[in-house]
Amino acid sequence: MKTKLLIIILLIGCTTLSCEDWLKETSGTEMDFPNQFKDESGFRDALTGVYLGMGDENLYSKNLTWHFIEFIAQQYAQISGMYNIYLLSYQYNENRVVPYIDNIWKEQYYLIANINNILFELEKRQDSVSPLFYKLMKGELLGLRAFCHFDLIRLYGYGNWSERTDLDSRYTIPYVTKYSKELTPQLSYVETFKLIESDLEEALELLKDDYIYGAHQDDENYYDGVDGNHWFFSNQRRYRMNYYAVRALQARTWLWEGSTDSKAKALTAAEEVIESKMWNWIDPRSLTNSNPDIRDMTFSNEHIFTVYISDLKDIIGVWFDASNPNATYERCFLTESRAKTVFETNKPENELDIRYLNLLERQGAGLLNYAPRKLIQSENNAQFGQRIPLIRISEMFYIAAECLTTGPNKNYPRAIEYLNAVREKRNITQPLNNDLDETEIMNEIKKEYMKEFVCEGQLFYFYKRQGLNQIADYLGEMTDKEYMLPYPVTEVIYGNRVQ
Repeated sequence: MKTKLLIIILLIGCTTLSCEDWLKETSGTEMDFPNQFKDESGFRDALTGVYLGMGDENLYSKNLTWHFIEFIAQQYAQISGMYNIYLLSYQYNENRVVPYIDNIWKEQYYLIANINNILFELEKRQDSVSPLFYKLMKGELLGLRAFCHFDLIRLYGYGNWSERTDLDSRYTIPYVTKYSKELTPQLSYVETFKLIESDLEEALELLKDDYIYGAHQDDENYYDGVDGNHWFFSNQRRYRMNYYAVRALQARTWLWEGSTDSKAKALTAAEEVIESKMWNWIDPRSLTNSNPDIRDMTFSNEHIFTVYISDLKDIIGVWFDASNPNATYERCFLTESRAKTVFETNKPENELDIRYLNLLERQGAGLLNYAPRKLIQSENNAQFGQRIPLIRISEMFYIAAECLTTGPNKNYPRAIEYLNAVREKRNITQPLNNDLDETEIMNEIKKEYMKEFVCEGQLFYFYKRQGLNQIADYLGEMTDKEYMLPYPVTEVIYGNRVQ
């Protein structure tokens, strides 16, 4: 099933239309899929294909979570002779690095093309699906389209938007809203961000009928109109692009934009997700259960949006085996120095931090290599394994804290309360003092990103959004050159793209 759906993605996908072969094959005709979208089940299968596509190794099952992006965040140790040494020094034009950058771009735009095709067919065949099905399907797709584009901007665009005054005149990545062979023009950062906002606002309005939002929870028959697909929109709903995932994505995008108005809106969005209670804090006992088949190492109860990877174990392989890293040079692990610095083990209150105690494993000579265990789960762990979180509730607490610290509604004590709430659930025994100033609070937020999101790919984005010139474990200065992945050469040559 997975192979079939991934083939569908490749058949109907294209990049931002610098793909000459695809243009030749489709010129003069519009592709149509009458059999694929003849009923609601066809749309269901196509949307499933999008989620499966997100699990591509070039995207969220590897490079945009625990591999490529964590290397450029300097999370992992440097091994002399390692294949990925060029990532740690930001040599983006080196032959070994270029395929990473090109494939991330290509696969993300494949997904976007697939999303746009489903949206096109959904509008064309609106009379053949139920009104409720239409709302849920379209809302989910629009949220996914915004998610994919936003990550492209975070990777290939400028960071530190709030400190830049020239983004209205600069072009960013193409925001593709139509399934077409026509070249999508680049727009300014301001114009492109408005497209993200528009997609998310429409998605949120449509998903007010979402099962998880509970607007019709008193009407047992309300969702019966989703012909035979009721289970599809309710099964594992809390992990998909549901109402609260869209709301969380709004918080993330508004914080990235960084204006005073956006930070106020980001705070409101983050607090709505926090107050929704659609999530639960991890029970630390589930990390040490004697039965490895029921250990919840990714804190799945805290997930707001998740990608499911059926073959995650095969994709990871031996990357997190740090017992003898010099055997192959290709390993992901923290040095002892970084692990102890990040988790502040010199402070007694941090000794029992569950992220340090349970999500890292000391390996190698002298037990000096700290291998991440977050994504290493038992083969039989069907309940909690095979999931990589893309948005977690802890991030909403951090966003709320940051907005209360640097936004228009400053409230330092309340920001500290949000940070202490997460720290308490991570078993840090000493709360932060209530008299921290803005600089001190932001430093604590940075430290939390370093602790919380190992193997999840969020630390690099934090550095970039803040425009930090210096980051941990990198001796050089961080500039746009280090923070911005270059566009693929084919995009620049054939698409006439400007970065």
